[in-house]
Amino acid sequence: WYEEEGEAERARQTLALVLALRQEEGWPVKGTLRERVQALQVQPAASVREAERSLRRQWQEHLDRLEPRQEGEIASVLPGGKAGFVRTAEGQSFFFRASELKGARPEPGLRVSFRTAPGYDRKKQKATIDAIDLRPQR
Repeated sequence: WYEEEGEAERARQTLALVLALRQEEGWPVKGTLRERVQALQVQPAASVREAERSLRRQWQEHLDRLEPRQEGEIASVLPGGKAGFVRTAEGQSFFFRASELKGARPEPGLRVSFRTAPGYDRKKQKATIDAIDLRPQR
């Protein structure tokens, strides 16, 4: 999709990472992937770790443009501290898992930004919308 957006250099960087990973794992390069690699004249990245670190930041920026983040604050943390609820200024409440909170411990009152994703409440046996990718607000 980078090529479709006129970002051929990012497409090459992503393919270089894919090639390096496949090489590291001993996986073959076939079909459409092989065609794209040849068309863009891509060589494997020298370091999987460095290529991934660089691209991860770009992927996050792209995702933020596609799906804007919501803001709210942690309203409550369940006993054991492994999950809780985030409430937006509009009063919407979303369940979250503590593992989705990066860079802080979940505490009531902590301001966060987050995305949402489909979830499932096993206790109530129904589909839900959960908060994911929580980041503390500074």
